[in-house]
Amino acid sequence: MPTQAGRPRIDRRSEHVQLGDALVLQKELLAARHYAESVIEAVPPLLVLNQELGVETANESFCKCFKISASQTLNRRVYDLGNGQWNIPALRTLLEKVLPQKSVFKNFEVTHRFEEIGSRTMLLSGRQVDSLQRILLVIEDITERRQAQADNRTSEIRYRRLFEAARDGILIVDPVTRKITDANPFMTELLGYSFKELVGKELWEIGLIKDEKASRSAFRELKRNHFIRYEDLPLKNKSGERHEVEFVSNVYDEDGRQVIQCNIRDVTVRKQAARDLAEKARLLDLTNDAIIVRDLDDNISLWNKGAEKMYGWKAEEVMGKHLHTLLKTEFPKPMEEIVKQLYGEGQFSGEVVQIARDGRCVPTLCRWVLDLGTESILTSHTDITERTKMEDELRQAHTHLERAVTERTGQLRDTIGELEGFSYSVSHDMRAPLRAMQSFAQFLIDDYGGKLDERGLNYLRQIMRSSVRLDHLIQDVLSYTRILNANVPILPVDLDRLVRDIVDSFPNGRPINPEIQIQGVLPKVMGNEALLAQCVSNLLSNGVKFVAPGTTPHLEISAEAIEHDSVRVSFKDNGIGIAPENHNRIFRLFERIHPTVEYEGTGIGLTIVRKAIDRMGAQVGFESALGKGSKFWIQVRKV
Repeated sequence: MPTQAGRPRIDRRSEHVQLGDALVLQKELLAARHYAESVIEAVPPLLVLNQELGVETANESFCKCFKISASQTLNRRVYDLGNGQWNIPALRTLLEKVLPQKSVFKNFEVTHRFEEIGSRTMLLSGRQVDSLQRILLVIEDITERRQAQADNRTSEIRYRRLFEAARDGILIVDPVTRKITDANPFMTELLGYSFKELVGKELWEIGLIKDEKASRSAFRELKRNHFIRYEDLPLKNKSGERHEVEFVSNVYDEDGRQVIQCNIRDVTVRKQAARDLAEKARLLDLTNDAIIVRDLDDNISLWNKGAEKMYGWKAEEVMGKHLHTLLKTEFPKPMEEIVKQLYGEGQFSGEVVQIARDGRCVPTLCRWVLDLGTESILTSHTDITERTKMEDELRQAHTHLERAVTERTGQLRDTIGELEGFSYSVSHDMRAPLRAMQSFAQFLIDDYGGKLDERGLNYLRQIMRSSVRLDHLIQDVLSYTRILNANVPILPVDLDRLVRDIVDSFPNGRPINPEIQIQGVLPKVMGNEALLAQCVSNLLSNGVKFVAPGTTPHLEISAEAIEHDSVRVSFKDNGIGIAPENHNRIFRLFERIHPTVEYEGTGIGLTIVRKAIDRMGAQVGFESALGKGSKFWIQVRKV
């Protein structure tokens, strides 16, 4: 190419080619860089470190996983990340000791707790890239994987424990070979085979299914439906013992392979109990009571002739039906309480009213018995219609009787009131002429005694004694009447003061003065002071009165505790005593053992004592023998 003025010639075409190549190379490098960055962002958590372990790159997965921004990582040493949370001893060892020697480490498992995300388990992998003077650190978070593995182990342990402890037999069978691969302890116990003897056998070989043909048929059904159930399967164990079992088998997936599980429940006892119950049911048809058996869901399984007669449904009409939808019942308490008692005590009884088929109300005495062995409830119902009718009649009669008693009581109360008034009036009016008789007789003796002979004087004295005795009798009758009808408040009484006051004022003027001793201090008691005073006075009078002629009356009064809340006050005398044949007579009204000429008295004194003691709710008694004195006692509550 020619040149101008000796200048060199420039090849413009070559320059354009070189520039184009450079642009292509630049595009390729940019594409490669973009591709590398995309790969880095897509891989698991990744750190790119320089030789001083400073972070040059933290990919998006790392920032998201450990909750840190990229700006918080750049140009910082890895140990300083997250306020020092990455200063992990195991990581330091890998980066500072293992990596310089081996240039690479893989899948070192480390568990560490972070403030933001808690405890995490990680697999650490590192590699030196000499050409780049960089270290690649890959972190794989396997926390969830390890937790899932732990959960699986726990689940396997729990399942195994259930498998070992179950009281139903469990067999695991290979669906291809039909051979047993596992068996729980109860299965070996039921069949009598050891575990080693069971493993590798087919079901028909251990007496569970009739024969090989039946076994193949069962497995075809299981393959088709994934489930089979036999509710009444005969089983003959190794020693020849026969059992009845329920057999349930299903297919499930276990880690990608199919497994057959067979559950075998021994129902021999339950089936025998059901047969026994059916036999008893036939016998129960002889009774007029309704006998009903139902399962725990209230479905009827037995309905005897008595139930047919009582409620109107035939057995074939009710079998399998729900009892309470068929037979409406009014219970004496809420059903929840009945069920609680039934399962707590095993039985329940009470009166219920049921509605029969024809609408009749049938009152019955109901008895429920829970039998968990047969998982059933046996119920008997006795028709109490007649009894209920009689009870209604008795209640009506009782109401009528109460009304009649109330009316009669009112009449008696009025009559008693009239009699009391009459008794008081007669007693009061009778005492006036008696006092006149006593006065005029005394006047005759005093004024005209000298004109009468001894016989006349004796007649006058007899008139005086008789009038005095009649006056005492009238007073005693009034006292007895007052005790019968008086209000008797029970209050604390100072017995010691009461008795000493009575003794101090006790009438002397007798031919021989009595000797009365009080032993110690008498206690306070609960009673009525007026009635207690009447009792003490009468007992002292009897003790002084009934002594042998010429004998000085001697009485001892004492008290002793009886049981934990009572006091017994005793009055012991040296009198003539009471013969055994007269013991039952002394508390009777107007009862006299000795003639009046020997001992004075009206025959009411001890009757008054007994009635007064009864009104106070206390007790009275005595000990006595003829010629050896008497010991009377009253027993009252102490304060």
